[in-house]
Amino acid sequence: MDLDRRFIAGGLGGQHGLLELREILDTLQRTYCWHVGVEYMHIQDAESRHWLQERLERRPIPFEREEQLRILRRLNDAEAFETFLHTNYVGQKRFSLEGCETLVPVLHALLDEAAEHGVEEVVLAWPTAGVSNVLAHVVGKPYGEIFGEFEGVDPGRRTVRAT
Repeated sequence: MDLDRRFIAGGLGGQHGLLELREILDTLQRTYCWHVGVEYMHIQDAESRHWLQERLERRPIPFEREEQLRILRRLNDAEAFETFLHTNYVGQKRFSLEGCETLVPVLHALLDEAAEHGVEEVVLAWPTAGVSNVLAHVVGKPYGEIFGEFEGVDPGRRTVRAT
């Protein structure tokens, strides 16, 4: 059968030897036909383009159960916070995550990884979507301060820094 034939991998998924056609198709489908689409072939620098391709085509390392639960808790916290704001501050300009709750665990992972590599300071900048949720669940700004801002209370306008 053709799926058992071996072909030169050419670096696909980090492999440089021979791979069965079924493995090649599995890697291509897993990388380019799932939930996330990535465009990178327009990148002029061949080294940068190859770096991205190599990482995108690798087989993902599954999360440990404890990490899965930690991510789930962060997603639940973000969703519950959005629901609370939506029901208690109706009509208030609040810059919700609008379905992008995964931003919270992703930012946690990025900041944890940065800290492990000795990064001492991070500047976060993005459009206003999800700012309240990120301030509460990533930066650690107290709920009381966030709710106070919705209600027009100015608690001294202090700067919030992650610890």
